[in-house]
Amino acid sequence: MSKFLGNRQLATKIKSLCFAPCQCERLIIGFPESIKLDVQEFTTNTNVVADLFQRVDTILEHPNRPFTRLSSGLNLKYAQSPIVRNAEVLVLYIINFVGKDKARDVLRVIAERFETSVVRKRGGKTIVFLTN
Repeated sequence: MSKFLGNRQLATKIKSLCFAPCQCERLIIGFPESIKLDVQEFTTNTNVVADLFQRVDTILEHPNRPFTRLSSGLNLKYAQSPIVRNAEVLVLYIINFVGKDKARDVLRVIAERFETSVVRKRGGKTIVFLTN
């Protein structure tokens, strides 16, 4: 990574940072301490978000600044995280539900997250619309 970024004194601006470990493999992040990244968007295909953010936090130039876009396969327990709640755009995928009750809980939390959300029932399914 040092060879790629060089010995920069200023933070490297990166629009999108993505971590995508292979299934069943541990995610290893090894950045030199001197590297700082100014990241706008963050994507991961893992649902181990809390551990990942702790590791990534050390390389972020602005660790408390909300991401303009956060994409992840998040678990419901991470919905209260300030990193998740403050993201301007939140993209959720790879969500596996055990049952309908769990799905309703997830949709309720998502609907509460956005002040402009509208919950509708269509064909026996609950749909959450996020409007401007």
